[in-house]
Amino acid sequence: MLTRLVGEPLPAYAARVLFAPLGIRRWYWPRDPDGLAYGFAHLRLDTAALAALGQLWLSGGRWRGVPLLDSGFAAEMYEPYTAGGWPEQAPYGHGFWRDAHGPFAGGWAGQHVMLVPAAGAVVVTTGDPRFDPGPPPTDRLPPDWRPARELVTARLVPALLAAG
Repeated sequence: MLTRLVGEPLPAYAARVLFAPLGIRRWYWPRDPDGLAYGFAHLRLDTAALAALGQLWLSGGRWRGVPLLDSGFAAEMYEPYTAGGWPEQAPYGHGFWRDAHGPFAGGWAGQHVMLVPAAGAVVVTTGDPRFDPGPPPTDRLPPDWRPARELVTARLVPALLAAG
């Protein structure tokens, strides 16, 4: 539906209106068996690209003073619409979970982009580089593995807030 709405494939649209203005040159969006990009998941970005998206989100949809997202939608996407659940166990909005520190986006095996508005900070953690989206999705994480986000929210975020 989005391809029909914008008049071009999702990856081309994202490259033109979002990735290029943010300076994101390297990205990969796998396709389903029909050749359509998975618009809901599996976008692969490096840490710098994730940080750029985080800064865009933190600034209410503006990048270097230029609006790239509708400001109303940018504010609305962080507001929880459900109580949440797996995997983050936090209230969920439009692609974002929310905890006491602010909104965050998550990916498989510990990839997170955390916004800490009170500190004006974006924190990015990366996941297991051996992740394979499948089907079925697989990784090589040990059974007792915990995401870096837990350490970030327990140690780094309080230090950022205390410094601010």
